[in-house]
Amino acid sequence: MLIPVLWRLLPKEAPKKLHFDFVGAILTIIATATLLLALTQLSLLLLLIGVAAILVNARHLRRQEKPFIYPSLLLHPGYRKLVLVAFSAFILNMSNLFLMPLVLSEVFHQSAVVIGLTIFPGAILSSVLITIIGRMIDKYGNIRFLLGGHLVFILPLLVLTLLLPLSPYVILFAYVLFAPSLSTVTSSLSNEVSQILPKEMIGAGMGLLQLAQFLGGSFAVALCGLLLGWQKELPVHTAFQNIFFLLLLVLFGALATVIRYRKTRAAHALGS
Repeated sequence: MLIPVLWRLLPKEAPKKLHFDFVGAILTIIATATLLLALTQLSLLLLLIGVAAILVNARHLRRQEKPFIYPSLLLHPGYRKLVLVAFSAFILNMSNLFLMPLVLSEVFHQSAVVIGLTIFPGAILSSVLITIIGRMIDKYGNIRFLLGGHLVFILPLLVLTLLLPLSPYVILFAYVLFAPSLSTVTSSLSNEVSQILPKEMIGAGMGLLQLAQFLGGSFAVALCGLLLGWQKELPVHTAFQNIFFLLLLVLFGALATVIRYRKTRAAHALGS
């Protein structure tokens, strides 16, 4: 109802010519989709198409004045590390969201209602704490919470790897720790990206960060499905534990990247 009134109050601006790199966007979509399908279908042909799309897109982006993905972003050493951390964080996130209901269903034979109630406390705790976490990040800095969030990740993944068959409450306990930690990591990442990039690059940088998160989540779910299929002859709980162990390795890789980024950030601060 208020739209007509607000529309009249908006300041009149001269129309600006909009430039959008449709070719770059299409090539990015083709590369992403074909690589994901190559993983799920184990197709060499789709893999080659995806790699070719990446190579063509890289050449195209270097020639564009305003490309879909700015190559200069990927030349920023700190930003590259943050993109890798975002990719890894959503591998962990989507893998957990994919695996936990399956564990509750296949290992503990829980109903859909019980599965939802088991995951609910972690989700609601994350939504309650996110405002407090955001204020603390602004007060104490991104790096502390980026590092702290990854350190907290260790406990739920370790519990899931070692204690998974004992009780469905293991899932509840793990996600109560995991969900707020994920919110901490993603908030710190977004805040840090907005601080290290030039103003004119922040929009593109945040977009590429979101793309990395989307890719991490998509590849994680596809890979978890494949890994479960490859372990059909093992006991069900063992198959899940093996995957959580691999996720623990992904976490340690992300944690090492955060530590390297902190050192780079500190060296840059001293140099300036």
